[in-house]
Amino acid sequence: MASSYKPTWARYEKDANDPNDANKALKASDMYLTERKKELKTSAKARNWEKDRKESIYKQKPQYTKERIKEQQDKITKPLKSIKDLGSFDKSLKPMPGFIIVEVETPEVTTESGIILAETTKEPNTGTVVEISTPLTFVSKDSIQTIPCPVEIGDRILFKRMAGQMGSPGAELSINGNDYRLMRWNISPIESDILAVFYE
Repeated sequence: MASSYKPTWARYEKDANDPNDANKALKASDMYLTERKKELKTSAKARNWEKDRKESIYKQKPQYTKERIKEQQDKITKPLKSIKDLGSFDKSLKPMPGFIIVEVETPEVTTESGIILAETTKEPNTGTVVEISTPLTFVSKDSIQTIPCPVEIGDRILFKRMAGQMGSPGAELSINGNDYRLMRWNISPIESDILAVFYE
């Protein structure tokens, strides 16, 4: 790894971990994630740096380093996620009209040495619908229109990246120990997180 190169997103790391200023930490966390995503997408040097860093770490002690990487990532994203976490529940939830509950898929990447890594350079955008709402009702001067939810429980869907009513990384919740995300559906594409439904 070239010691002279340092990714631009690193400059936000200190502020993102500031325990005394939540607003600064939240803003820095957003900038860290945005800058990292942008640079990894546009810079071959950044991608090579990240690749070398991962390979160097994973050649040491795989299990230990996986936990270490997760711990470092959690420090960056925790301030952002903390205000968007809807909570943990031990009962099933029925979303209000216009919302669905989705189990998000985490993309995986296999290294040349056979190690499976969670893909962190892209925000997930596929998942399975686990709960839907009752129909939406639109009342106008001349009529009442009822629109059923466009997806069914069990459908595998493609949704907008960073989807979620609360913004990136979305409105997240835990039900019976499983992690899900609350998303919007609407007849207006602009107001809906759903883009498509996969089929056989």
